[in-house]
Amino acid sequence: MKKSKLLTLIMCMVGTVLFGAWFVQNDYHLTLGDQSQSKAKTIKKIVAAWEVNDGAAFESQATTHFKFKVSEHSYQKPISKSLKDHCIAIAKHIQDTPNKSLVITGFYGAYEANNSSFPNVGLARAHEIQMLMNGFGLDLQKINLRSQQISEAYFLNATLIKGIDFGIAELDQEETTSLALVTKGDLASTQAIAPSNNKLEAIEQRLLNQAMLLYFGTYESYLKLSDQQEQDILDMKYYLEHVQGSFLQINGHTDSKGKDDVNQKLSEERAQYVKNIFVRDFDFVINKLITSGFGESQPITKNRTSEERAKNRRVEIILTKN
Repeated sequence: MKKSKLLTLIMCMVGTVLFGAWFVQNDYHLTLGDQSQSKAKTIKKIVAAWEVNDGAAFESQATTHFKFKVSEHSYQKPISKSLKDHCIAIAKHIQDTPNKSLVITGFYGAYEANNSSFPNVGLARAHEIQMLMNGFGLDLQKINLRSQQISEAYFLNATLIKGIDFGIAELDQEETTSLALVTKGDLASTQAIAPSNNKLEAIEQRLLNQAMLLYFGTYESYLKLSDQQEQDILDMKYYLEHVQGSFLQINGHTDSKGKDDVNQKLSEERAQYVKNIFVRDFDFVINKLITSGFGESQPITKNRTSEERAKNRRVEIILTKN
């Protein structure tokens, strides 16, 4: 009899423990589900539809946004028809309006890893959309990139719900004139104003049509400028500000290691990265900077040794005038 009571007591205790564990576990998952649903509703209120307008001249709206997985800079595909039509309409408006440019802001979280060749994953995301907008007919020279760090409130299930925002900016008269010349491709149509002082003449003799070479590590886009290079860059900026029809060509190159398509993209990213540095750190007029990527197609030496390959991993900065 005592043994029977003891066995019953033990079974009751075990049952209580098991039931308690089951209850806690299920209550925990139910709580997580409630929190996830609550967060999704909060994000939906914050994000809402994506509206872009240019006063009374233009207005467009999309029901969805560009989404990005945590620490990834490629947007999730496919995009909705609403989002695609939205981007096409914006690209057409900016392209058809001479005094307007598109500002693309890429968002990123503080804890996200940056596996791109840009200073942060937000800027890399902006670059991805820049290439998309270029495919929709918008000249790269009419696009400016920005990045902005945001809170975790915009992330749901390891996904950034709204990774990009657009802004429409005014171009000043000098930028509009410069862009019109580049867009037409008629580089001989405007006469350059002759240098009016000794500084301009000295800069022209030393830097005009001379390639400044900036070097990169394998598969890398970071760079470190010497004091002389920084001074040359400042002189180029001075020249661009005082000589009509002048512009800066920024050409990215790689060595022969890796696949052709990867090298092509890397060369474009290197050129864009340098352009972003010139705009952000040296305050260059963005539409005076023209970027191109040539992959591994234009080596300045063979690619047999590590020393030779290092010379081919470069960006060429060329001061030019019409």
